[in-house]
Formats: sequence, structure tokens, C-alpha cells
Amino acid sequence: MRTQHLRWAPVLCACTMVLCCVANAYADGTEVYGGGGGPFLHFQTFSSKGMDQLARVVGVPALGSYLRGAGGAGYAYFRHSRIGGLGAGASLRSSALINGKERSLEVSFGYGGFLAEYVNRRGRLTTSVGCVIGGGGYEVEVKDESGSHKADKGFFCLEPCVGLHLQLVEFAALQAWAGYLLPVSEDLTFRYGSSLYRLTAGEMGGLSLKLGVIFGGQAP
Repeated sequence: MRTQHLRWAPVLCACTMVLCCVANAYADGTEVYGGGGGPFLHFQTFSSKGMDQLARVVGVPALGSYLRGAGGAGYAYFRHSRIGGLGAGASLRSSALINGKERSLEVSFGYGGFLAEYVNRRGRLTTSVGCVIGGGGYEVEVKDESGSHKADKGFFCLEPCVGLHLQLVEFAALQAWAGYLLPVSEDLTFRYGSSLYRLTAGEMGGLSLKLGVIFGGQAP
């Protein structure tokens, strides 16, 4: 148990460093230098032995290797920091026709939280390092001849990330974040037939990529 706690130490230290940078930026003044918000596409790696076993039992192909979805973010700029919120949802589905009837397996999740970043602006290009701190939930659903079978679990999460923000025009910019989602929760146990299949919080985490458009801008 102690080892499980210690493995989060580097992430917690990184989050603390980012928040300290933000606090240091406030020490010079809290004038807002702009802001914005907009939608993005969300991609995330995925791999689960338990869900692969469940897919074989249900009779559908194995789930793919990444989740796809969408989300949105909004924030305000201060001197050397960016403060706001971010949320996203994504899913992965596999299906097959068996005796003329469809069966499917779907894994999905959604999360949101507080976004804090330290930013470095160079003309139209802004780079950032930060972290999302929040929570959400994930769900497993199987549909077969007998109906829909579901199980879900909530989680707390951290998502350290780096970002690139390219201001195209005064009111619009391209934004990209690359990070690693780290959910913290008990494992989700899914009963199908007489067997149990496990989806761990660690398996729901993974490398993430967000690509979107932000409407708004930074003061000159």
C-alpha cells in the first residue's frame, strides 16, 4: 500500500511546482491579460486485459488502442499564468452481428477540473506547463440479446500537461495539449454471466492529446 502511495509523489511534486509558479506570478500583480475558450478533440491511449477477456466472451472484436472524444476549455491569462477549467469525454466501442443480432461492448469516461498553467509567451506562440486537478467517472456497458448491462465508477484525477497556443488572428488561436491522465479510484468490477471482469483505474489512464480552437486572445 505504501508503494502505491509513493508512486504518486513525483506527480504531486510537479503539481505543487506549477501552483507555486502561478502564485509567484500573482505576486507581481493580478491584472488579467486576456482569455478565451473553445472546443477540442480528445485522444487517449487505452489497454485493458480485463476488457479484452470480456470482448472475447461477448463475441466482439477486441477494443482498439485509443479512446476518442471531445471536450472544452476556458481560461484567463495573468502575467505568467493561465487559470481556468477543462473537461472532456471519450469512448471506445466494439460490436458484431451474432445470429443476426448485434452485440456490443463500450468503455467510456468523462472528467473535468481546475486547470493551472505556467506560460511563456513569444509573439504569437505561447508554451505552457501545468496540470488539471479534478474528477469524473468511467463506465462499461455490454448490449446483447438480454438487454443492456452496465457498471460505473467515479474517480479523482490529475493530468500533468504541456501545451502550445498559436494565435492566428486577434480573436482565434490553435491550442494543443499533451499530457498523461492519472485517475485514482477503486477498480471497476463488471459481472457478465457467472464471471467477473476488472477494469482498473490505471488502465483508464494514459497518454492524452487535445487539439482545438480557442476563441479569444491575449492583450498586446
